[in-house]
Amino acid sequence: MATSKRFRVIIIENGEEYIFNPKAFDKLILEKKASSEKDDSNNTIEKIISNISEKTNVSEEGVRKWRKGNNGPSEGKIVKKIADYFDVDYHILLTNKKEFDFDIDNADEKGIIIKFYKLLLDFIYTYVGGYIIPSDKAKTIVPEDAELEFEIDNYIFDLYRLLDSVALDISENTYEKLHRFISECKALGRMGNWSLYLEFSDWACFHERWGSINPKLYVASLYAEQCFHDKFEEQQQLEEDCIKEMGFEPYINSSMDPDGRKAQLEEIFLPSEYEVLIMELAKTLKLLFISDFSQYFKNRTR
Repeated sequence: MATSKRFRVIIIENGEEYIFNPKAFDKLILEKKASSEKDDSNNTIEKIISNISEKTNVSEEGVRKWRKGNNGPSEGKIVKKIADYFDVDYHILLTNKKEFDFDIDNADEKGIIIKFYKLLLDFIYTYVGGYIIPSDKAKTIVPEDAELEFEIDNYIFDLYRLLDSVALDISENTYEKLHRFISECKALGRMGNWSLYLEFSDWACFHERWGSINPKLYVASLYAEQCFHDKFEEQQQLEEDCIKEMGFEPYINSSMDPDGRKAQLEEIFLPSEYEVLIMELAKTLKLLFISDFSQYFKNRTR
């Protein structure tokens, strides 16, 4: 059983290991901003980040990285300071450490394929999401990022090892396809490397397999990198699709000011930049597995 160090263990209680929860942190920031609008305290997100930076003695850039899911506080006492700022129990900001199961017991070829799909999906959701760093902000690798790179390499190496351990149980064609999937996800895990001047949008645009099977991936990449100033048509459509999927259209249309209500809902309910990209990467992985292994998933449609 492999264990994720995506965020370091910062608190151990009753034998349980806990890591930082960036989604809970982001939610608290948005709730703080929303409540400040009601009491006219004028707390913008940037002001909240600045306040947290001052309270924890961590740079504002560091706090922004926590919100994006890129690493987390290095000590439990910092989490408690954050909780104190929001006036909540610090456990809200914690979650159990993620464990990965690399065991394959008596699986047939289809079962092995599904197992690799799930492990690669775990890889995308755990390691790729918070590792988005626009190349114009690239500087030098800090220790936390170097540690993350090391863990990504270990996860990928374990996947290659696992594939070779079942090589005699699957066809050569299946072996080659799964090997390619692992290599592609290795590239994804490295895409945010601070020492590279290569962004997800570059990869999504020029990678024939991933970019062509899901055109939304390129739009999601731009959305994640925030490399636009004015909303382009595809981005607007992406946000509208999210709002529609959550069932808010009737609520928006019933308002005297639909544009204002829509803008308010988007600020509160739209997925964060890295969540949008991760969900599209996950969808793309699914589409590719269905396409590459159509003999097993022929009843599945795009």
